[in-house]
Amino acid sequence: MPPIASWTVATPCTPSASIVAASARATSVTTTPDLPNANYGSSNYDAVVDADGNNVGLSLFTGVTANEKRGLSLATFDRDVPIGTELQVVWGEPNGGSGKTTVQPHEQIAVRAVVSPVPYAVTARQEYQGGWRSTG
Repeated sequence: MPPIASWTVATPCTPSASIVAASARATSVTTTPDLPNANYGSSNYDAVVDADGNNVGLSLFTGVTANEKRGLSLATFDRDVPIGTELQVVWGEPNGGSGKTTVQPHEQIAVRAVVSPVPYAVTARQEYQGGWRSTG
């Protein structure tokens, strides 16, 4: 297995815009995130896929930040994937969702995401005291 790194994947505006739009279609129901932090499953992760549909990693702890006006998720995948690469986070569970009573039936939806540095906020990267929060 190649070495993995922790990254942030950022969605334009908020991922909920894509999810809500998909939910509004009569033929599709997607799972809606519990904002500001989406913890809808007991193993809280979604697939991260490349342009060819290959699973390249995991998206964990999806949420929305008002400060950055973005949907953000911590992600782990091959450290050779450069910052700025466009990927997709496959939101939701396969096969219509699970049997968990806390998760409504839904279809998966792919949300565009861009590999971004950790921490995402420029202020945190440039001004915080050195350590895991400022070095990724």
